[in-house]
Amino acid sequence: MAIFSQSKMKKLMILGGVCALLMSGNALNSFATTTTEQDSSYETEITNPTRSSEWVFKVKDGYVYKRLYNPSTGQWIGDWILVGPL
Repeated sequence: MAIFSQSKMKKLMILGGVCALLMSGNALNSFATTTTEQDSSYETEITNPTRSSEWVFKVKDGYVYKRLYNPSTGQWIGDWILVGPL
């Protein structure tokens, strides 16, 4: 008995691969991940202290979105971009 369907598992594996690729930019840098709960969605912040901007991901209603954030100025860069369904 499978917990996830094959298509759901494939999507989860692709999302995991994308996250691993983003986080493996430089093995010497440390990354911090924070999760906050908001209206049945969550946001994950991937930080790299050597960069001036970072991608913030959120899942809302079964879809993944991303947006650039500049932690040094505390400002968002652009709008939320739809990555795809989870």
